[in-house]
Amino acid sequence: MFITANLWVQDASYERAKLACETSLQNLGLAYLDLYLIHRPLGGIFTARGGLWRNCWTRVKSRPSAYPMLERDTENRFPVLEELHIGLVTRCPLAKGFLTAAYDKHSTFPEGDWRGRMELFTEGGIQKRQAVLDLIQSKAREKNAMPAQISLAWLMGKKPWIVPIPGTRKMERMIENGGAAEVHLTKGEIAEIDRALDQLGGIGMV
Repeated sequence: MFITANLWVQDASYERAKLACETSLQNLGLAYLDLYLIHRPLGGIFTARGGLWRNCWTRVKSRPSAYPMLERDTENRFPVLEELHIGLVTRCPLAKGFLTAAYDKHSTFPEGDWRGRMELFTEGGIQKRQAVLDLIQSKAREKNAMPAQISLAWLMGKKPWIVPIPGTRKMERMIENGGAAEVHLTKGEIAEIDRALDQLGGIGMV
């Protein structure tokens, strides 16, 4: 059994995180947690060297963050994550499905699916980011893989402590995403993709 707890509050100071962690332990009747997910913001905790992050309450510490190819600001946090031995759980690794390259200007979404209101999936939004789709589709052909698998393999190859968590409602997509673990990108190939993304600039998801 793997025991996980979450902290998702506006006040993510060290004192608030420490109290929340202790409360979770008391409520669960445990001496430690296997995984403690800290949601934003994190400034106060990051400055608490030698405190919450270096004790024995948690076996694994992780920071959830959106980190698809389209938004790479999270990379600026890599040094402090490595210093404090914090893993990175990456939500939206496929940019709401955009990086599957399965959508075009003719794609529609059912009522209630807010992607239908996102600029990302409009004709202009797709055209603006077409170079990224071309990049992952080219690498997918080279690796005999799917574009989504390339996007996930790129993330997993960046750092050994990065764990993408792509969401899906379909079993076939889950199986496809799991296949990303079998797609190997060399450090050189990851650097090649990074350089291409750098040339495209920070186009983002919105």
